[in-house]
Amino acid sequence: MRVISMNLTPFLFLSLFMTGAAPSVQADEWGSWQEMRGFYDAGKYQEALDSLNNPQNTPSAIRETAGYLYNLGLITFRLNKTGAAYAYFRKANLLNPDDKDIAYNLKLTRSALERTIGAERLTASLTWSEYLAEEMPLKAVGTGLGLLTLFSSLVLIRTYRGFRRQTNSPKATLARLPLAPSFWGALTAATLSTTCMLIQYWGNVDPPAVAIDSQVVRSGPGDQYLELTQIQAGTPIRLLGLAALDSARKSWVQVRYSKEGGVGWVLQSELIPLRKASLPTAG
Repeated sequence: MRVISMNLTPFLFLSLFMTGAAPSVQADEWGSWQEMRGFYDAGKYQEALDSLNNPQNTPSAIRETAGYLYNLGLITFRLNKTGAAYAYFRKANLLNPDDKDIAYNLKLTRSALERTIGAERLTASLTWSEYLAEEMPLKAVGTGLGLLTLFSSLVLIRTYRGFRRQTNSPKATLARLPLAPSFWGALTAATLSTTCMLIQYWGNVDPPAVAIDSQVVRSGPGDQYLELTQIQAGTPIRLLGLAALDSARKSWVQVRYSKEGGVGWVLQSELIPLRKASLPTAG
């Protein structure tokens, strides 16, 4: 486990889930996060959180970086806020998917959350395409299939030229192509690659978000509306692209909280969007 300094220089830590004293660190280039590091080493996690979120220590431009979100996940987990930690690790993983420490602690935090609220709650809002887009490495698979399509196409072109030399008729040459294994290889790879891209697109039509605190889902944008259900901290939901202010000027967003089509409104301040989403205000 590591905490990341202001310039994102990595520093190895003990695991979040190891027992014993809080991990300590050596002096390093921590910049304005030096105070936060001191509080964390001393086991003063609330003070560490307050220091990390101090605008003087962490400007707004830094708050969308994987380093900030990773540190936020570390501290909130120590404060026994597993759902919030899971949300921060998830977004950090999206921003830096190649970071092994982030991926490792995301996996451990998810396991802890599954034991707390149940594994089914982590996929309750996902349609089949959203589930595949989130749970399967479609980007890597699609890239591999794209390269396979290119290779198969080059082989197919070579096969076409070979057939063309054997006949003077382009029509006869094209008629023979379906007999070549390279034809079906290229067609299959292209079909699967296109399918992966479409699933990725469909899976992100409604952008994902995660609740960082438990809250009530209501039938409209305000506390006066009917309570539909409750969601636990760490529960993934889907943003439906609509926002509204209530009489107290609090911002609410419309979300889908179940794959069966359950739709309601929650406080925007209690969510962390995993991707940028445009939320026009409701009329």
